[in-house]
Amino acid sequence: MQSEQSPDLWLTPQQIARLLSMSRANWDRLRPRLASGDVRKVSRRIYISAAAAVRIYTRIELDRQARRLAPEGADPLLADAGGRSPALERYREERAILARLDRQEKQGDLLRREVVHQLYSRLAHMLRAAGQILQERYGAGANEAVTEALATFERSLPAEGAGTERIVG
Repeated sequence: MQSEQSPDLWLTPQQIARLLSMSRANWDRLRPRLASGDVRKVSRRIYISAAAAVRIYTRIELDRQARRLAPEGADPLLADAGGRSPALERYREERAILARLDRQEKQGDLLRREVVHQLYSRLAHMLRAAGQILQERYGAGANEAVTEALATFERSLPAEGAGTERIVG
């Protein structure tokens, strides 16, 4: 069988393992990565494309070396330059978004939801205290205006757990 570029060399699994200086058990773990066209059976013997085997072995070795050389704690999926699946690209995009959010938070351009909620709670407490003072001076109607303003604000917060819990004061 010939490939488009050059004639292919077909070897048995034992010969492939010997060619790549690996045990047969290690080769058997790599074997599932072969495409169906890279394996053929002739008279109860299995032959493997040497070019495909070397390609797979090289890719695995390059990935292993990249992981070994990557800084400690680095994400191996982000370092794998050979991976180009749509899912891996989406993962990389999401990691980039998280890194950008983390940077914005460290620069003070972004606040965590918990921090914003604490600030809103303090403000609500101060406004309720001011409403009590207004009630003492001007009657119940003044406090009702402050209470209604706080309720309107709470209703304007985004839905789905993004701060909809009542702001306590």
